[in-house]
Amino acid sequence: MKNGSSRLSRLEQSIRSAVPAYDWTASPTYAQMSEEDRQRLHGYAERCQAEGLAQFTIDELNDFELLVLPFAKEEEADG
Repeated sequence: MKNGSSRLSRLEQSIRSAVPAYDWTASPTYAQMSEEDRQRLHGYAERCQAEGLAQFTIDELNDFELLVLPFAKEEEADG
């Protein structure tokens, strides 16, 4: 469980330190997502803002991470 706790802490820290915030719904990555993926992403994002990541299951964390990874790559490329 120690690995899970440290992973959760790193994810929460990454979310808090993401600066500057941008409208990810206007990004090319978002435009390329399926409607199902968009709905899952919005659901996870709302839950994360409301209660943090502690209530997410491992599968939900993995899914959320896979959904946001393309945004991180896009932001990195925009540098």
